[in-house]
Amino acid sequence: MPFKSNAAIWWALLGACRLHRDYNLAGFAARNLLELDLDDSGSYVLLANTYSNCGQLELFIYIFFFECLLLYSLRL
Repeated sequence: MPFKSNAAIWWALLGACRLHRDYNLAGFAARNLLELDLDDSGSYVLLANTYSNCGQLELFIYIFFFECLLLYSLRL
């Protein structure tokens, strides 16, 4: 890309991965998105939903559990 990617680009790619059920590329997009904003819980939700739609239930449970821990720690 001739410019530096921002969160909107990674969000769009992560959403497209959910639509096309590409959980490998979704993990890559989520990692880059989380590097920009670690506290954004929406990226965890979208990644978990992508894993769920692809039938990757172990990964879904892992991400969902991590998201719950993150949200709980933010409330403290």
